[in-house]
Amino acid sequence: MRASASAFATLAIVALASAPARGDGTPVSAFRKRPWLQSVEPTGASVRFELPQASRAEVALRGPDGATRTFASGAPVELHAVRLTGLAPSTSYRYEVHAGEATALGAFTTAPADARPFSFILFGDSRSDATTHAAVVRAIEGTPSDFLLNTGDLVERGDDPRQWDELFDLEHRLLASRCMWSVVGNHELIGDRRGPAFARYFATGAASGEPRLYDTVRWGDTRFFLLDAMDDWTGPERDWLLARLAESDGEPGLRHRIVAAHIGPYSSGPHGGNRAMHAAGIVDALRAHHVDLVVAGHDHAYERGEAEGLKYLVSGGAGAPLYPVARRLPTSAVVESTYHFVEVKIDGPTIATVVHRLDGSLLESCSFEPGEPWRCGVGAGPAASAPSAPPNAVPTARGQRCSCEVAGAAASGGWGPALAAACLALLRRRRRG
Repeated sequence: MRASASAFATLAIVALASAPARGDGTPVSAFRKRPWLQSVEPTGASVRFELPQASRAEVALRGPDGATRTFASGAPVELHAVRLTGLAPSTSYRYEVHAGEATALGAFTTAPADARPFSFILFGDSRSDATTHAAVVRAIEGTPSDFLLNTGDLVERGDDPRQWDELFDLEHRLLASRCMWSVVGNHELIGDRRGPAFARYFATGAASGEPRLYDTVRWGDTRFFLLDAMDDWTGPERDWLLARLAESDGEPGLRHRIVAAHIGPYSSGPHGGNRAMHAAGIVDALRAHHVDLVVAGHDHAYERGEAEGLKYLVSGGAGAPLYPVARRLPTSAVVESTYHFVEVKIDGPTIATVVHRLDGSLLESCSFEPGEPWRCGVGAGPAASAPSAPPNAVPTARGQRCSCEVAGAAASGGWGPALAAACLALLRRRRRG
């Protein structure tokens, strides 16, 4: 079980012998970005945090036996990624970060080394509206899960440091206790197609040690493929994906494959599906390698469907302005323009989903097994995890910005609701042309 952030504050984990300071000896008094978890595995995890100036830091880790180990971060830097090693699978740990006078607490549970049941929260497109984003985060905080999976567009402009600061301020309690794997969104690439800020904070890194915008991770009996959906699918990422899919065909103990991409192959929203993935044969490859589910965002709505055996979800309702349904695809079973998040539970052959609207109601509950159709309705999925507190009501969003911006575009000003609607109408006309 996870304790609350306030409960962690009452725990005296360890008294460190020294208080690290800046390179020039001045004590650090605050975090620029409070600690967040990354790369949680059966025997290790990383705690990342960013300081306002270069400093040394330490992480004290306490396991269930009460013993404490201290991990030092090394040379004075601003962005720290402290790797915690020698951990036990499926085990809960508490940690305390010290950087000068700045202290932060958190807790996490390592990934399993076996095929036991697990759950994760799927959400995305949180940019543009901090009020709604914060309400979604509060609802997720009250819904237990093992980790988080984000469908991208965490910020409106990837080249604006202030927006990254806001993201971590809004999500710091959530990210301190649950690892969040995220795919890169088109808004993270504005200003630089290489997505340096996204890579700095969320890329897991290639074997060479250089961060990249796509990767694969495994949790229990499920392998996740995290893609850069803005690729043209004619180069290295295509080759990498096809090779990793082929490797997964013979991977011991693997039961499920889930692909995450900001722009998925199917959507009834104004953006529609990822044409480049279809043209390059990627969608056919996903079917050929028995991918169970494709999850995406980009269109700001919820959608569930199935296309020639390939099941998909669109979850883009975490704060960005909601989109109308452009045209209901024949492959779509349900589509609704609403703020939401999806609770996903995997237990043996069954993948089950519970879709939570932000007003506390359930949109739908579904489940399926590989090769079988969706089963939805009463009793079709697991019981929803009741939030610890009802989510706050969300006021009508104001000052939204149009999402027509693409990587490399100049900064845009505030858009009112009428201009946002006009932008969406223009996008639809262009698509029909």
